[in-house]
Amino acid sequence: MNKKNTLKTSTALRWIALLLAAALFAGCSLTGETIRDRIDKFITAINNQDPQGIKDCLDPSAASYNTADLNFWNHYFNNIPYTIANLYQSGNTATVHFSGSNGSDLPMVFEMTENQGTLLSGTTYSIRRITSSSGTIFE
Repeated sequence: MNKKNTLKTSTALRWIALLLAAALFAGCSLTGETIRDRIDKFITAINNQDPQGIKDCLDPSAASYNTADLNFWNHYFNNIPYTIANLYQSGNTATVHFSGSNGSDLPMVFEMTENQGTLLSGTTYSIRRITSSSGTIFE
């Protein structure tokens, strides 16, 4: 390598390091998950009837964590598959309207726990509470 290429490589590496440092200093993660990502994973697990996938989306400290089995979820989500028709987020709370297989509108409010990740894994979320118009479903 000649001096000119070495200088270009060195300068490029410095810029990359500077950008990464700025992103980390500003609180940005290199990877991470949004609240919508977590709710997408949850409804996909519901649609696939995947009990472990559902549990992976929930906050293990929730009182209902160990008792909310597949039969529990099938009671509330009985028109699978569901899609997210609308999602509005404010802080760590999301109001979601799901559309069921029969065209039904299923509104729910998700309160999320923010889990701080590592430098490379970023922030993730878990579902702490779910409420519907009839009251609390999961907490």
